[in-house]
Amino acid sequence: MPGAAELEERFGRVLELGECKANVTIADNSMNLPPDKMKLLNQYDNEKKWELICDQERFQVKNPPSAYIQKLRSYLDTGGVSRKFKRRVQESTQVLRELEISLRTNYIGWVQEFLNEENKGLDVLLEYLAFAQCSVAYDMESAESSPGSDKGKERSLEDLNKSSCSSPAQGSSKPRPLTVRLSSSHSRKALRNSRLVSQKDDVHVCIMCLRAIMNYQSGFSLVMNHPACVNEITLSLNNKSARTKALVLELLAAVCLVRGGHDIILAAFDNFKEVCGEKNRFEKLMEYFRNEDTNIDFMVACMQFINIVVHSVENMNFRVFLQYEFTHLGLDQYLETLRLTESDKLQVQIQAYLDNVFDVGAMLEDSETRTAVLEHMEELQEHVSQLTEKLQNAENDSMAKIAELEKQLSQARRELEALREQLSPPRPPSPPSPQPQECYRLALERRLAELEEKGLVQILRGPDGDVAIEIVPVVIETPATPVVPGEATATTATTATCTVKVKKPIQTKFRMPVFNWVALKPSQIDGTVFTELNDEKVLQELDMSDFEEQFKTKAQGPALDISALKAKATQKAPSKVTLMESNRAKNLAITLRKAGRSIQDICTAIETYDQQVLSLDFLELLLRFLPTEYERTLIGKFERDQQPPEELSDEDQFMIRFSKIPRLAERMNVMIFLGSFGDTAQLLMPQLNAIIAASMSLKSSSKLRHILEIVLAFGNYMNSSKRGAAYGFRLQSLDALLEMKSTDRKQTLLHYLVRVIMEKYPELTGFHTELHFLDKAGTVSLDGVLQDVRSLQQGMELTRREFMRQDDSPVLKDFLKSNSEVMEKLQADSKTAKEAYESAVEYFGENPKTSPPTTFFPMFLRFIKAYKKAEQDIELWKKQEAAAKEADSGSPGSEQQPELPVQKARRQQMDMIAELKKKQMVKEPLIYEGKDGAIEDIISVKVKKPIQTKFRMPVFNWVALKPSQIDGTVFTELNDEKVLQELDMSDFEEQFKTKAQGPALDISALKAKATQKAPSKVTLMESNRAKNLAITLRKAGRSIQDICTAIETYDQQVLSLDFLELLLRFLPTEYERTLIGKFERDQQPPEELSDEDQFMIRFSKIPRLAERMNVMIFLGSFGDTAQLLMPQLNAIIAASMSLKSSSKLRHILEIVLAFGNYMNSSKRGAAYGFRLQSLDALLEMKSTDRKQTLLHYLVRVIMEKYPELTGFHTELHFLDKAGTVSLDGVLQDVRSLQQGMELTRREFMRQDDSPVLKDFLKSNSEVMEKLQADSKTAKEAYESAVEYFGENPKTSPPTTFFPMFLRFIKAYKKAEQDIELWKKQEAAAKEADSGSPGSEQQPELPVQKARRQQMDMIAELKKKQMVKEPLIYEGKDGAIEDIISDLRNNPYRRGDKARGSAKKRAAGQSLQATPDIVL
Repeated sequence: MPGAAELEERFGRVLELGECKANVTIADNSMNLPPDKMKLLNQYDNEKKWELICDQERFQVKNPPSAYIQKLRSYLDTGGVSRKFKRRVQESTQVLRELEISLRTNYIGWVQEFLNEENKGLDVLLEYLAFAQCSVAYDMESAESSPGSDKGKERSLEDLNKSSCSSPAQGSSKPRPLTVRLSSSHSRKALRNSRLVSQKDDVHVCIMCLRAIMNYQSGFSLVMNHPACVNEITLSLNNKSARTKALVLELLAAVCLVRGGHDIILAAFDNFKEVCGEKNRFEKLMEYFRNEDTNIDFMVACMQFINIVVHSVENMNFRVFLQYEFTHLGLDQYLETLRLTESDKLQVQIQAYLDNVFDVGAMLEDSETRTAVLEHMEELQEHVSQLTEKLQNAENDSMAKIAELEKQLSQARRELEALREQLSPPRPPSPPSPQPQECYRLALERRLAELEEKGLVQILRGPDGDVAIEIVPVVIETPATPVVPGEATATTATTATCTVKVKKPIQTKFRMPVFNWVALKPSQIDGTVFTELNDEKVLQELDMSDFEEQFKTKAQGPALDISALKAKATQKAPSKVTLMESNRAKNLAITLRKAGRSIQDICTAIETYDQQVLSLDFLELLLRFLPTEYERTLIGKFERDQQPPEELSDEDQFMIRFSKIPRLAERMNVMIFLGSFGDTAQLLMPQLNAIIAASMSLKSSSKLRHILEIVLAFGNYMNSSKRGAAYGFRLQSLDALLEMKSTDRKQTLLHYLVRVIMEKYPELTGFHTELHFLDKAGTVSLDGVLQDVRSLQQGMELTRREFMRQDDSPVLKDFLKSNSEVMEKLQADSKTAKEAYESAVEYFGENPKTSPPTTFFPMFLRFIKAYKKAEQDIELWKKQEAAAKEADSGSPGSEQQPELPVQKARRQQMDMIAELKKKQMVKEPLIYEGKDGAIEDIISVKVKKPIQTKFRMPVFNWVALKPSQIDGTVFTELNDEKVLQELDMSDFEEQFKTKAQGPALDISALKAKATQKAPSKVTLMESNRAKNLAITLRKAGRSIQDICTAIETYDQQVLSLDFLELLLRFLPTEYERTLIGKFERDQQPPEELSDEDQFMIRFSKIPRLAERMNVMIFLGSFGDTAQLLMPQLNAIIAASMSLKSSSKLRHILEIVLAFGNYMNSSKRGAAYGFRLQSLDALLEMKSTDRKQTLLHYLVRVIMEKYPELTGFHTELHFLDKAGTVSLDGVLQDVRSLQQGMELTRREFMRQDDSPVLKDFLKSNSEVMEKLQADSKTAKEAYESAVEYFGENPKTSPPTTFFPMFLRFIKAYKKAEQDIELWKKQEAAAKEADSGSPGSEQQPELPVQKARRQQMDMIAELKKKQMVKEPLIYEGKDGAIEDIISDLRNNPYRRGDKARGSAKKRAAGQSLQATPDIVL
C-alpha cells in the first residue's frame, strides 16, 4: 500500500477520471456518482480505498465501442452475395447481447464514448433497429393491398423507401430523417435481408440496449432529444414476439412518468398511427391486447401502459379525453370479459385502472347526495352512541348471567345466615372495672390540660356545667355521631402525636363521584415518594371549576349566584345576638344559599325524606353543621330567656329549627344513603360480576389446565436433570416463556409450545374463549368494592331502623321495598366474588392475600396476548416457508437428496440414545431419604424422576412449586409425564439445545462391537447401571484413559458438558468401592472385567472425584450463565433507579394525588398516598358526558399547565425488560455461581499447578465479583424503589411492579394521541363554522343550495388536482430501472382517486380485487 498522500491522489483519480486499460483514450471516464455517494466513498478507511484502486486498475474492457459499431454497420451493408450476409448475420444477436451487457455493466466513460459525436452509436443502433423492422412494415402494407397483383407488389416495394422506413418527427408534421436508405436496385435484397434479421431476436435485444442507454442521465437526454428514437421504439410494437411487445410497453410506461415524457409518447403513437395507417390512435395496441390473450406478461404490461398513459396527466379534461379514446376502442367491454381471469397480476392492473377512472357523472351524483349523507351520518352517530350504551348494559347482563348459575347452590345457605344475623340480639358490652376507668379519665384530663396550654384545643363550659371541647385545627368529623369529649380528646391526641400534616377535607361546589383508589394512611407513607408530594399546592395552582363541571355526578342542585350573595352580604347588618361561632355561621350561610330554599322547606324536606327538594351535595355539606352540644345549650338558654327571634340572624334561626328535628343525624345520613344508593349499586354490580365470571371461568377451563400441563412438562424436561423435577410453578413463570430462545435465536419457547399445540392438540387452540371478562376483572380493586358493599349494608341497616321508628314514611317504605332485594343481591354477589376469587387464586397455587385481582388476572391476559402473537408469527412463517418452497421447487436441485451415510448414522445414533435413556428413566430405582414426613410425601405425591435428555438443555428460569405447595391446586390434576410420552422431544432438543455439544456416535460400529464381545463373567456393577454407563461412555467416543486424564487435567476440549452431566450420575458408590478393593486384593486379572468395570476402577482412582466433576461442569457453564444473568440484573437496576430518580414521575403522581383527594376527601377523608394499582382506575373514571376518562383530563392539564412533564416516560428505562425478570430466580442463580466459584478456588488451592483452573480464576474472578455486586445492587435498588412507591417488596415481584408503570405509560400515550385528535377535530369544526358568516340570515333555495354544493365540490377537486404534486421522476442515472421496478411491485394509482359512477361500479363489481391480492 502506498503512502497516505499518494493513496489519496490515486483514489481521487479513480473517483474523477480513472484510467482505461483497453488501449483506448477516453475523454471522460468518471464514475459519475452523486455527491452523497462521493462523500460516503471518501469516508472509507485506507484499506478499502486501496481495494477500490486495485479493482479499478485490474478492470479490463472486453471490446471498445468502435468494434461493436463496425459490426453493426457491416450488418447494414445489404450489398454483396446473399450467402455472405447470412454468415455475417448469424452472429448479430450475439454481438447485440454483448453490446447490451457492456452498456449495462461498463463504466460510464465507455458508454459516453459509444454515444459521442465521433461514433454516434445511438444512430447506428437505431438504423439497425429500423432495418430489422422494414420487413414488418412491408408485410403490413402487403396485407392491405391485393395479394395477387404484381403491380401491387412493385408499388409496395417502391413505397418502402418513402413510408415504411421513415416516419414523421414527434410533434411535427414534417417527415423524420430516414434511418435506412434503400436504393431501388437493392430493395428486394434489403427486404429479404430484413426479413431474415426480423426472424431472429435482434429487435428485442436492440430495445434492451436502448433501455441500458436510457438508464444513464446523459444517455436518457440523448434518447429523449433524438427526433426518431422513441418513434422507432414505439414501432417495435409491430414485432411478432409478445415478449418484445411487453418489453417495449414497460419502457414506454416508464418514459411516461418522467417529466416531459408523456407528450413524447403521445407524439410517438401519432407517428405510429401515420406509419401503420391506423384510423384511430392506439388501434393496433388494442388489437394486440385482444389477440395476445395467451401471453399474460404482455397483457399485464399493456394494461399497465394504458393505465399510466391515461391517468398520469394532470389536466382533468385531457385525462377524460384519453380515457374516452380507449373506451371508444372497446377497452371497457374487453375488461368486462376479463373479469374471470385467473392471473392475479392482470387482475391487479385492471383494478388499478378502474380505481383511477375519472367519472364526471359520479362527481355530480356525489354533490347532489352530499347533504343527505351528512344528515344520515349524524343519525348514525347518534345510533352508535345508543348502541354503545346498550352494549355496555348487555355486557354487564352477560357477566351477571354467567355468575348466576354458580351462585344458586349456596343461595339458601346465605339467606339463612343473613336471617340469623338479623334476628340474633346484640351482645351488651361488658362494663369495665371502675378502677381502670377512673385511671383512664384522669389521664385524659391531664392530656386535655396540656393540649389547652399548647393552644391545640379550647374547652367551653356552659352555664349548666356542660363541657364541650373544640379542636383548633380542622379535624375530620364522623357525620353519624356527634362529637363527645372523650372522642375529641382521643382524636386530638392522635393529631398532636402524628408527624404528618393533617389534610383538610376539600369542599367542592358539586357532588363529585368517588375515585375508587386504594388510599394509604399517614402511618404507611413513611419513607415513600408520597412524603415528598404536596397535592395541596397543586390544587392551589389549578382552577378546578372546569374539572367539577366535567366530572360532577348527574344529580345536582341549582347553580349559585356569587355576585348576588356578595351584595346581599354587604347590605345585611350584623346581628347582635349569635348562637354560633362566626366562621361556622358564615359557612352555614353559604351552604343555605346554595340550596335556594327557605328554612321551613329545608327542614320539612329532611323530616319527610324528600329527595326532590334537597340535592345530595347540599345534604353532604349540611351534614357538617349538625348542632353541637354547646350550641344546643345556647339554644336552650335563648328559649328559656324568651328573647325575640328577630334579633337572631338567618343562620341562627335555621339552627334553632334544625335542632328541633328528631333524630337529626340519623335522618341526614339516611337521606344521603337514599340518594347515593342507586349509583353506587350500579357501579359495584358489574365489578362483582366480572370477578365472579373471570374467577369461575379460569377454574373451570379444561383447555387452560391442559396448556399448563404442557408448560409443566416442557419445563421439567429442561430443568429436572439440573434443579430437580417441579410439581407446579408460579403463574409469573408464564412470562419467562418469551425469554427462553431457541439455539438459533429465531423463536421463543412459547412459539414452540404454540406450534406443538397447533399440531398435536388442535382442540386447545381457542382456549382463551373459555375465559370471560379477564380484562374487566383485572382493573377491579376487590378490597375497595367489598368495603363499599359493607358501607351500603350499614346504610341499609340504618334505614331499616329509621323505618321501624317511623313506619308511616312512604319514602322509606318504597325505598326498602324496591332496594332490599338489590342489597341482598349485592351482599350475596360480594360474598360469591370473594369466595370465587380466593378459590381461583389458591387453585393456581397463589396467595390471595398477596395477589389482588389487578395482579392475578393480568398474568393470564399477558399470556393470552403473547399466545395470540405467537400464533400470528407461526402463520406468517408458514406462508414464508411455503413461498420459499414453491420458489425452490422450480429449480432442478430442489428434489429431495438421498440421505448421506454420515447423516443416517447420526440419526440412528440419536434414536438409540433416546430409546436407551427412555429405558433408563423407567428402570431407575426410586430412592427416598428417611427424613421427617417422608412417608406421607411418598404416599400423597408421586415423586417425579429426573429426565435425561440427549443434549444439554438451557435452564428454564421459572419459579417452581414443591410437593407441599400444590395441595388443592390445579397442579394436582396435571400429568406432565403423560404429555412427554405423547410427544417426540427430539426436535425440541435440536432447536433449544445449548451450543456446546458432544461428538457424533457411529452406531454401526458399536453394534458390531457389541455382537462380537463375549459376556463378562466377573462384574463390579449392577447390570442396568453398567448398561447405562456403557451408553454414556460411547457417547464420549474416547478411551477410558483419555476420559480420566481429561478429568484429572480439567480439559474442557475433550469432554463436553452434556457428557459430564451424564457421567456425574455414575460416581462410584461405597458398595462399588468395596467390590473394587476386594477385586484388587484378590489380584484377579482385569481382562475378565467388562469395559464399564475397568472404567469404574480407573474412575475411582481419581482423587477428589466428585469435586473435580462439579468443577468441570461449573467451568463449562459459567460463561453462558453469566451472559444470561447480566442483562437481567442490569434491567432491574436501570429500571429501579430511573423510577426512583424521575422528578417528572413524582410530579405526575403528585397531580394524581391532588385530583384523587379533590374527589374523595369530603366523603372518605384525605389520602396521604395510594397504591400503584390505583393508576389503572384512572381509565375507569368517566366524565359526566362519558366522553373522556379522568386520565384524559389529567393529560390535558399536564399539557397545558405543566408541559415540561409531557415526556416523563423518557426518564424511565428498560421497564419492559425488567418486568419479565424473576429476581428471586436470578439471585438464586448468582448464589449457585458463587458456590461453584468457591469450590473452584478450593480445588485450585489443593492443586495450584493446574493451568486450566489458574486461567479460569484469573479471567472470571472479576466477572463473578461484578455479578455479586450487581446482584446486591439490583436487590437493594429494587427493594428501595418498591418501598419508595409505598409497596411491599415481599409481595410485589418485578413481574407485578414494573408492568403497573408500563400500563400507565401506554394509557398516557394513548390519551395524548386522543387529545391531539380531538384538537384537530375541534379546529376543523371551528374553521368550518367560521367559513359561512351570515348564512343564517338569508335562507337558500333548494336549487341554489344544490348548485352551490356542486360548485364547491368541483372547486375542491380542482384544487386538490392542482395542489397535489404528480408522481414525476427526473431523468437521472438509474431512473428508468427504478420506475420499471416500482411499477412491477406496485401498480400506478393516483393520490386523488377518482370517483366511479354507480353504473361503472356495478359493471366492474366483479373485477374488484380479492382480499388475498396484495395491491
